[in-house]
Amino acid sequence: LFLLSGVAVALDPSTEGGTLGLLTFIAFLLALLILTTRLLHPTRGVVRQSLCQHRNSVWWRWRYIWFAATVVIPLSMMVAELRGYTFTAGELMNRWTQTVWLLTGAWLGGELVNRWLLVTRRRLAFEATMKERDAARARRAGDEAVEAADHEASDNDIGAPEVDLIALDTDSRQLVNATLLLLAALGLAAIWGGMLPAFRVLDEVALWSTAFNVEGEDVLVWVTLADVLVALLIGIVGYVLATNLPSLEDIILLKQGKVSAGARYAITTVTKYAIVILAALLVLGQLGASWSQMGWAAAALGVGIGFGLQEIVANFISGLILLAERPVRVGDRITVGNATGTVTRIRIRATTIRDLEQKELLIPNKELITGQLLNWTLSDSRTRIQIDVGITYGSDVDRAIEILHELAREDERVLEDPAPGVVFNLFGDNSLNLAFRVFVGTLQDRLPVITDMHRNINRRFN
Repeated sequence: LFLLSGVAVALDPSTEGGTLGLLTFIAFLLALLILTTRLLHPTRGVVRQSLCQHRNSVWWRWRYIWFAATVVIPLSMMVAELRGYTFTAGELMNRWTQTVWLLTGAWLGGELVNRWLLVTRRRLAFEATMKERDAARARRAGDEAVEAADHEASDNDIGAPEVDLIALDTDSRQLVNATLLLLAALGLAAIWGGMLPAFRVLDEVALWSTAFNVEGEDVLVWVTLADVLVALLIGIVGYVLATNLPSLEDIILLKQGKVSAGARYAITTVTKYAIVILAALLVLGQLGASWSQMGWAAAALGVGIGFGLQEIVANFISGLILLAERPVRVGDRITVGNATGTVTRIRIRATTIRDLEQKELLIPNKELITGQLLNWTLSDSRTRIQIDVGITYGSDVDRAIEILHELAREDERVLEDPAPGVVFNLFGDNSLNLAFRVFVGTLQDRLPVITDMHRNINRRFN
């Protein structure tokens, strides 16, 4: 019917298709009205079952309004056509058809992306479960080769926190929904903007003026209410992107499977900073700020930094260096001064570490760059344990060394490479001092191995 209506208008453009154009146009609108009713009726429509699954959504709460709008618009076009407003009816029909295509495409695109997020989340959860199962089987079977392979594969994620897939999926869905809503709003504005001239009043409400130097002459440019609303929209979009885009980025990097947890954290954090800075510049530019004015503001800020904010800026720059060079990553075990703990967050000003007592310590980023830092897990999670043992004069030193080697072989947590070693250190005042040195695979094994070794050495030597 739509095709026949277009052919009729093309054959007789002077009368907009004549009787054939009128009849096919009315028939097309009637068919569209019947289709819309069958699909979107609040109680008998095809999509009602789908809407019932989202009772907290806007589509469910406003289902009667949506249905009324989809019925009234074709009826109004029919009335306009019958009353002789053929051009108006045609324009309304074209815009309504474009609107239907736009909303259908936005809905279909959103569902496809959400489906992809769901499948990706389930696949990542399944892979994590399989890795845990394989590791548990290897531990039960004592398969050293598998354990060594798992250890080698996990070197890049030493001490990394567990990924919250549900939170990442929720943030990503919020980003997708917000993006589709924004695109739909912009599309509707482009489709219907020409028929809503009242919105042009916003361009006539001048709020303040800004002087720009163009070829040596000062030109006043007025900032209108429309510019402020656009700046507000940019700020909202920037906030949504900075809040939720890193989660979507994290899911994509997780799906690749080749990026470590520390690298993902660095990439997502830098992305968040870049979005915030770009949004701030766009908002200032929309509100009338020029690059020259921003340069003067940066110069004034530099003077303020020189007097009182140098520490804050130094910590900020140090934070960027930490994210770029990655001498410290989220999940690393570090020692700074007298504090030892696991890195949990790297922020603009400070890095947070959690010690064995579950206390959180905020360390300025500058100290991590300019001070002395010990990273226990930067490139290797293996760590050496030294146990000093004293035996009485006259004891069998060879037998003592043999017992220590036996204890190292009996403990599965002690690594064979590097091999355990015993050193006869010195002749003490009251004992012959031996140094027993072994390597363990992770920091989590360090204290338990020290405790068990002391107990076993005391028992066996007795």
